[in-house]
Amino acid sequence: MTQEPAPDWSARIALSVAREVRRHRQAKGLSAQQLSDRCARVGMPIQRSVLANLESGRRTTVTIAEVLVLAAALEIPPTSLIVPVGFEEESEVLPGRPGDSYGWAFWVTGEAPLIGSEATVGDATAIRRRLADNPLNRLRAIRKGIDRYIDLYSRYTDRMEESLERLKRNNRDRELLNAAMSEVESIMHKREALLDSIDDEDDPADMTRLAERRRALRLASDDAMERVAALRARVEEYRDDQQEVEAYRVAVEKAKQDVVTAVDEMREAGWIVPDLGLDIDSLREPSASVFDL
Repeated sequence: MTQEPAPDWSARIALSVAREVRRHRQAKGLSAQQLSDRCARVGMPIQRSVLANLESGRRTTVTIAEVLVLAAALEIPPTSLIVPVGFEEESEVLPGRPGDSYGWAFWVTGEAPLIGSEATVGDATAIRRRLADNPLNRLRAIRKGIDRYIDLYSRYTDRMEESLERLKRNNRDRELLNAAMSEVESIMHKREALLDSIDDEDDPADMTRLAERRRALRLASDDAMERVAALRARVEEYRDDQQEVEAYRVAVEKAKQDVVTAVDEMREAGWIVPDLGLDIDSLREPSASVFDL
């Protein structure tokens, strides 16, 4: 009995697509007719008989248009039909080049260089630079940058609000600190004057009275010094708080600049920049510094 020759690569890739169509159709509980009806609603009818022949292997060709329509009808990305990612460890997306399915999927979506190509040669920075030379990856990076900016800006504004409240308390603490330091200075002058009086006094009764007065001044001085120390610590805490808020502002500015630069580079390359849901030109304005409060 003559053995049938192995299908060529174009047939093998079509059979692989057919297996994934069947896998995802069954996972969604769809019959071949229901999938055919969905394809018609997408805009390109694919007859039930065509689907049956494709899934059975009798049809060994599949067009790009069919892959796109089937993916839309199955509500999955086209990559999931081209590469059996998550189901097969290896796949042959190019002739005679079996390889890791995840690696192939990342290549199809533009997130990684072609397996075994020259684009994979060099350090990580060089590879990332080559990957960035296409608009899809640039746009991915911009959107990630925008997400990072929004997250940092949200945390920054929250900390700014907290800092404004602390600023009010800090201003009161500074007033109290100045008053306490003036009180300490006044007590010290009184103690010096009292010491001079004690040195000049001979009457035992007066000396006793002055000694009691000296003890009272010492207690008052200790109390004022404790208040000075506590208030100074609170003022220093606010300085640390300012530094933390300022660090957030610097991070926000860096994130903004990264987004603006990436958008400008896309435009300079002649690539269309879609609506990003954010006014990029507004990001060119610097954020207010906490030290401007």
